[in-house]
Amino acid sequence: MAIKRGVSLYSYQQAYLTGKLDLEGCIKTAVETTGAKGIELIYEQMPLERYPDKVYPNISDKGIGRWKELMDKYQTVPTCMDSFIDSKLYKGRISTFQEQVQMMEQDLCLASKLGFSCIRVLALVSPEVIEASLPAAEYYGVAMGLEVHPRLDLRDPWVQTIVNMARRHQTKFIGLIPDFGIFGKGLGGAQLNFLKIMGEKLEVIEYVRNAFQQDVPLKELMNTALTMGAGERTMGLLRGSQFMAHYCEPTALKGLTDVILHFHGKFNYMSENCEELTINYEEPIRILKESGWNGYISSEFEGQRAYHGQECPYEEDEIEQVRRHHLMLRRYIGE
Repeated sequence: MAIKRGVSLYSYQQAYLTGKLDLEGCIKTAVETTGAKGIELIYEQMPLERYPDKVYPNISDKGIGRWKELMDKYQTVPTCMDSFIDSKLYKGRISTFQEQVQMMEQDLCLASKLGFSCIRVLALVSPEVIEASLPAAEYYGVAMGLEVHPRLDLRDPWVQTIVNMARRHQTKFIGLIPDFGIFGKGLGGAQLNFLKIMGEKLEVIEYVRNAFQQDVPLKELMNTALTMGAGERTMGLLRGSQFMAHYCEPTALKGLTDVILHFHGKFNYMSENCEELTINYEEPIRILKESGWNGYISSEFEGQRAYHGQECPYEEDEIEQVRRHHLMLRRYIGE
């Protein structure tokens, strides 16, 4: 029983978009730079084949074979496939309950063909759709994990509904996939770095970072930052933070590890000392180790998005950021 390391290929989204890496390049890079064996995939983002002119891809045996060849070539394990139940797929109406259940079954089928043991279910998918999809999950042998994403909390009634459902059915095919972002405070490290690059005063950035860590009320924090001469970019990010600002106490993990299928190792910025500046990793991993939890933490880098569309010329080195993240994971896991 041990915590294992993986990489969500989503972490290399910019390199994939610009053609620096293709699908195989992403897998090869993950293995060679981190030593991780788990691979998480967003199929719609990095498909093995082009989508046909229909709602959902019908992957061929050739496409399945290519994926399995890549897994064998790099000695990797498919861990989690990210699923999207698109309730707004059809113009002018919301997808019906039965259509959403059908989409879930399609994702479960695809995940099974590619060898994944679980799928990530978006946080807003209704519990009723998940429960109605349980027979399909059991048939395909693929578990459904509700993503616990900021600003959700592990103790949120929505999350507890899924926990109770899994225990009521006594099934391993329903569970949770927490995102480490729920253990974060304040602006992400990439946002702080963006402000530095764009010329914000260093004393303002340091004050903002420390104030969030010390739970200074947001109104007071913003007033002080403004008094210190914070620029409009900084104030704009602070105003937006109220919509995501919620810290989940890591102790909430206790008593839930039996229903946790997988973790998204969300991170925004790794320092040169290989520390995540705003997300608490040490305490949650300690609790997981003490509980004997067995599963993958899958690196999910999102920091590159902080610079895009902001008149900022900076491009984060995704490969280096993921590498640093795994050095931190190794340290906390005890490898």
